[in-house]
Amino acid sequence: MAIDEPVGMGLNELIVERERFEFELEVVLAEIEEYRELSERLPTHKQKILEFSEESRIHSISIYAKLNALGKTIAMLQESELS
Repeated sequence: MAIDEPVGMGLNELIVERERFEFELEVVLAEIEEYRELSERLPTHKQKILEFSEESRIHSISIYAKLNALGKTIAMLQESELS
């Protein structure tokens, strides 16, 4: 039974990490939307604001990749616990 404990602890840590990245993704997506709105309201600064938006978009892609990897790993660990 002691062999299963580290996997369980690891699984819980990964689930918490996934939740943290899900929250971070929500924030970044809201940030991208805000940049879009600001670029419309401040047309003279649109180019720089869109650069900020692009940085956030790239960050969101990185978060999506982490979430995909975490999701697959969590599913694998959950399946191995059921076996």
